[in-house]
Amino acid sequence: MTTFGDNILSGNIGVTSAASSVSPVLLTKTHRIAGGAGSTVTGFFPKGTMALDASLYIMLNASATVSDKITVSAGGVDFITISQFGSTSGLLRDTTAGLGILTVTASACAIVAGAAAGDLQYSVTYPANTAATGADYLLQLTFSRKDATFD
Repeated sequence: MTTFGDNILSGNIGVTSAASSVSPVLLTKTHRIAGGAGSTVTGFFPKGTMALDASLYIMLNASATVSDKITVSAGGVDFITISQFGSTSGLLRDTTAGLGILTVTASACAIVAGAAAGDLQYSVTYPANTAATGADYLLQLTFSRKDATFD
């Protein structure tokens, strides 16, 4: 059984489970962003974070003329940038014409540098955009953690 510091468990509960420490687990962090004022929210990626990705739920778009941007970064590195969205509602999982552009820096997100030693603080930045005062977005970050057997 793998026990994470925030009480998330993975693996089999049993003394005889040889595979319990290598059971896969997918974790998420979710942030709600209201358009207009701009904001920066922070969170922590746990030790061993890898395979970082994002989805953006555009629940209430701003207007047809808005091009919003969200950046996920840590330690001076931009991991994920979501741009050219806000003019229509929908779910952005990958770059989609007319919906937005999702850019994942694969070299930084495959194995998140800085998370090898311990928890890594990250920032989600949404710059102020006065034209987007009615917008409402939900950003979901997904990632896994490498275990002791990962090469």
